[in-house]
Amino acid sequence: RALQLAAAQATAQEELGDEARAEFKKNQGNEAFKEGNFQQAAVLYTEALVIPTTTHHHNIFSNCAACMLKLGRYDQALKHCEESIALSPTSKAYFRKGLALQALQSFAEAFASFETSLVMEPKNAQAKSALQMCQMQLERQRRSGGL
Repeated sequence: RALQLAAAQATAQEELGDEARAEFKKNQGNEAFKEGNFQQAAVLYTEALVIPTTTHHHNIFSNCAACMLKLGRYDQALKHCEESIALSPTSKAYFRKGLALQALQSFAEAFASFETSLVMEPKNAQAKSALQMCQMQLERQRRSGGL
C-alpha cells in the first residue's frame, strides 16, 4: 500500500513538473511574441507542446497560430487553429482561423469562422470588422465569378 502511495506521489510530482515546464515555455513564448520575435515565440510554443500536459495546449496552439499569421505562414496558422479548436473551441481560435482562411482567399470559410467567433464573443470589435471586410471580399469574389 505504501509503495502504491509513493508511486502515485512521484507521478503527481512529475506531472506538476511537466505542467510547470510547459507553462514556463508558454510564458517565454508570450514574451518573445510581445517583443515581435515571432519565429522564436513559435519555437518556444512548439517546445511547450511536446511536454506532456493536460492543460494549456489549446492556448499554445492558438498562440502558435498567431505567430504563423505574423510570419505569413497561413497554412500552418490554419492547422494550429484547427488543433486549438479541436481541443477547446474559443472565440480567439475561430478569429485566427478566419484570418488564416481570409489570407488564403477562402472567404466563405473565413466568413463562417468570423461568425462563429462573434457568436462566442458578440462584442469583439476585431471580429466584427474582419467579418465586414470578409463579406466585401466574398461579394467581390462572387461578382468576378471566382466562386
